[in-house]
Order: sequence, then structure tokens, then C-alpha cells
Amino acid sequence: MTKHFNPWIHQLGGWLLLALYGGSRKKQFQCVQCDTLFEWRSRRSKIFLMVLIFIVAWILAGFLAAVLS
Repeated sequence: MTKHFNPWIHQLGGWLLLALYGGSRKKQFQCVQCDTLFEWRSRRSKIFLMVLIFIVAWILAGFLAAVLS
């Protein structure tokens, strides 16, 4: 199992966006017969990805509203 850490997301979004980013990543599985790596997105990671996209879009919309007004 790998842990995902992105220092840019940590600096710009704090622990909440970092947790959502880590939870939204695809999970890796390895076949025991052929050693092939497969990636799979679980239901939880899909939900985390949707929430992450919503929060980032909300932040960008607020920023654009502040800049354009």
C-alpha cells in the first residue's frame, strides 16, 4: 500500500484537501500469478474525488469573484 502526499496541496489547502486528495487516488493491486499492477477506483475514492473537485471549484469561483469585482 502506498501513501500519497502532495506538498503543494498540503501548503495550499491544509489537511482537509490533503486527506481528500489521498482518499481520491486509485488503489493498486498486483496479480499474484503474473505480477501485473492494476489500478481500481473504489466507491469511497470516487466520492472523495467529487468532494475534492467541488471544494476546489468553490475556492476558484470565490477567488475569481473577488478579482473581477
